[in-house]
Amino acid sequence: MSKTRHLSGIVLNKENRREDSQIIYFLSREAGKVEVLIRGARKINSKLAPIIAEPFALLKLVIASGKNNFHLIGGEVKESFRGIFRDEKKIIQTNALLKKINKLIKNQPDQKIFSLILKFLKKINHLPSDKIRVINNAFLIKFLAFLGYRPEINRCVICQELIQLKEFYSVRNDISKGVIFNLTRGGIVCLKHDLKEENADEKINISREALTVLQKLLYQDFDSSIKQDFIQKDLQTAERVIKNFFDWHLE
Repeated sequence: MSKTRHLSGIVLNKENRREDSQIIYFLSREAGKVEVLIRGARKINSKLAPIIAEPFALLKLVIASGKNNFHLIGGEVKESFRGIFRDEKKIIQTNALLKKINKLIKNQPDQKIFSLILKFLKKINHLPSDKIRVINNAFLIKFLAFLGYRPEINRCVICQELIQLKEFYSVRNDISKGVIFNLTRGGIVCLKHDLKEENADEKINISREALTVLQKLLYQDFDSSIKQDFIQKDLQTAERVIKNFFDWHLE
């Protein structure tokens, strides 16, 4: 007799399988990420498909362990984030983001990561479209930090000199001309310690203002970041750093 489990969580991605079935990658609070097979999920008369049909929802699933997969045998929607799928821009970006983090997220349960994702969905559910870019980047840099890939954006990774952005310079490192974010080294490098022989494709020039944006996205909560009136060129640079750093870890 198969053992059943009750899991609460969020669908990160779905993949179609033969014979009208689907696999879902389900991030649960209790067991971390699990793969669950839904037999006949693409059939019109499927009794299980409606459980996972609503995108961007907190679900309570009942699964049973099978020979090769967990199988969905029941469940319900506990909380719906319908404000997301009423906005086309939110649908596209949130769906792409969940698929992206699915590639990095570990199978072990992690309450901090689960809470971060849930908090993100609740926040973006009611957020105006013009703030999506800010919260997406705030989420991604926090997600990387929670996974153990926190970028060093306070000190030069070579000389360890603290960058004090309040005055835009440190005791010995004037960063009025900016710094370099080095993907391989996982953080910022002051200009006088930039190693010219290193791969230029793994370096991103950052102004002092863009570095301030990065710090706020990482250390401030979602509400505080949303209230910031970031200059678009600085937000764009910070976004480039976050995206490239995320993709570097995917590779």
